[in-house]
This record gives sequence, structure tokens and C-alpha cells, in this order.
Amino acid sequence: MGYQVKDIIVLMEEIAPARHAEYWDNVGLIVGDSTAAVNRIMVTLDITRDVIQDAIEKQVNLIISHHPIIFKPIKMVNDHSVVGSQILLLLQSGISVYCAHTNLDKAEGGVDDTLAHLLGLQEIQPLTQETFGRIGRLSKRQLLKDYLLPIKETLGASSVDFIGDPNKEIQVVASCAGAGGDFYL
Repeated sequence: MGYQVKDIIVLMEEIAPARHAEYWDNVGLIVGDSTAAVNRIMVTLDITRDVIQDAIEKQVNLIISHHPIIFKPIKMVNDHSVVGSQILLLLQSGISVYCAHTNLDKAEGGVDDTLAHLLGLQEIQPLTQETFGRIGRLSKRQLLKDYLLPIKETLGASSVDFIGDPNKEIQVVASCAGAGGDFYL
């Protein structure tokens, strides 16, 4: 017997337990049947119509998405809204959706840890008691402007925005994989 959606959920819960998600977040099995068979899995940041079409073409049974397809409560699932249309298409195609968002950000080895490593941080610690974000040290002091270009290239970003003096020496860096608006001083 092959795997079912619920088997994959058990594995995801080992990596990023849903109980670690923020109270306002929507994680877990968002669309689908936990007993449905899984032969192919697609992983994505966001679920768009193009992602769903690609999943259909590739005969995917389960999409694991970082951002929830349903974030705010919805009152109807019909073809009159983008989210409703996506959910209908997923259900009609037999594709389940599991989302791991803030719980995956916080998880050991998760998004926040990965970002901190990509930023070249050492002595990495959680930025908050809720384990959001990371803070660490660079191997040597350097000018902010000299630090930004390699970060832009590493992250494949088209630009890097910053606040402050580009000629200031830095060695301690904080990062947050999400919006991070609560951390501005």
C-alpha cells in the first residue's frame, strides 16, 4: 500500500509542528482528504492558478505550500473569487493542499535558520522568545554597503533596501524570513 496524505502530514509535523504556528496563521491540511493516496508531491511558496495547472499536468496528488491558500476566513467556495476558483479546481482535480507557514519559519532548520545561514551568520540565536527571526554575528566587522551586495547575489534579489548609514561598520545582524514588521525599533 502506498502513502496517504495523512502519512505526509505526520512527516511534516515532525519537521514543523502545527502547534508552533502563530495563532493568526492557517497551517495544516487546508484542502483535501487525509486518506487520499499520494504518488506525487509538489512544493511551492504560493499556490497560484499556474501552480495548480502544473500540478494537474504532472499528476500531483499533494501540494505542500509555505503560504496558506486560505489565509482569512472565506464565506463561499465558488467560481466568483480567485481563492474559490482555486479551491474548486483543486477539489475537482483530487489535489490536497498542506500548508506550513509560521511553524516552518520557526522550526529548527526551517526558513529562519536557512536565511540566517545564507546571510553568513554565526552564533545564531532566536531573535525572540517565540523563536521568530534569528540574530547572529558575522565573522568580521564590515561596512554595511559591503555586506549588502553579496546578500543581494546570494538571495537572487533584484535590489536590497536598507535603513541607516551605508558606511557604518556592522557585525551583528538580525534576520526574519517573514514580514518582520513587529521587529522595527
